[in-house]
Amino acid sequence: MAVKPLATLCIVLNTLISASFEIGVTHTHHDLAPWGNADSVARAKLLLSQRVIRHQNQHIMGFGAMNPEPAPGYYNWSSLDERIAVMVETNATIVITLCCAPDWMKGGKVNQTDWSKIAVAPLPEHYQDFAELAAKVARRYPQIQYFQVWNELKGFWNKGKNRWAYENYTDMYNLVHTAIRTVRSDVEIGGPYVPFGNLLPPGTPSPVAGPWGAVNPNSLAAMRYWLANHVGADFVCLDGHAATNTTTGLPLPDPMTATHVFSALNDWLRTQTSLPIWWSEIYPLPAVAESWPIHQQVDVFTYAMNQVRNASVVLTWPAESDPEEQWTRGTMWNDTLVMDGGYPTPFYTVAKQFNNATNQVFS
Repeated sequence: MAVKPLATLCIVLNTLISASFEIGVTHTHHDLAPWGNADSVARAKLLLSQRVIRHQNQHIMGFGAMNPEPAPGYYNWSSLDERIAVMVETNATIVITLCCAPDWMKGGKVNQTDWSKIAVAPLPEHYQDFAELAAKVARRYPQIQYFQVWNELKGFWNKGKNRWAYENYTDMYNLVHTAIRTVRSDVEIGGPYVPFGNLLPPGTPSPVAGPWGAVNPNSLAAMRYWLANHVGADFVCLDGHAATNTTTGLPLPDPMTATHVFSALNDWLRTQTSLPIWWSEIYPLPAVAESWPIHQQVDVFTYAMNQVRNASVVLTWPAESDPEEQWTRGTMWNDTLVMDGGYPTPFYTVAKQFNNATNQVFS
């Protein structure tokens, strides 16, 4: 979807924009990579430098960053230094996701990184080690303004009870929060980044349900436990997908209504806490949307953003189109690995209108 600015302006938004949140991005893999096309990378950086999109998020390991501590006490900051430098260069409001963990913290070997096990959680005996790594990151990069602790409860699963191991996650979160607070009082910290993508069929009993289906009570329980047991938090974060038929991948019951899961979760979460709500990842467009006309993709995306208008921050993933992965939907600029890349997509235009509306509200 190599859409240049002139073409972007021709997109007509058929959905009313009304919001009090900001749309940001999460960097992954080859976003703005130094080995990309120089002109394309420069265009994307210029786009970000305009601060239409202010919040930029990066993980400390994986998704474009290498292992930051391959052995206990031995640090390799090179790739994270590069990512932070790009965010500083583009005047970002910097968000860091404290995930994932070095192999030796999760039962692997020292000085080895098995990327197939990126989603494995640290062992309980290494929660403090991970917390100390988080504190090192906080101290090294004073530009960071927000921390999200972990990602989608990766690896935190209680096999015996067949549910999220939210007690373990909360134990680690509390250690991380405490460690960061020993070195930084000015940064905001949030969790638990619960994934709400495993929706159940319509009619399934759940406190959060609708014609689009039902939210898994297991995920709701994880959120409630963390809210009741964390030692401190500045915001609460989650992620979610529009409802789809697990067999066909088609939206349930239609593309617009399928996004009502976002407003249902937003409303439920507001009954549980007064903390600001962050959508760490949001996927209003299913994979089949890659074949939809661009105006339909934009309309559904815009409609979905309106469903979370009571949130504070919404981070889209990925930021940059990735044709190899057949993922252009919802991205903010086109592929910078090729010539003629780094141009804004129609979704950038949507983000610009939402963010402009938000800034007008709070100016």
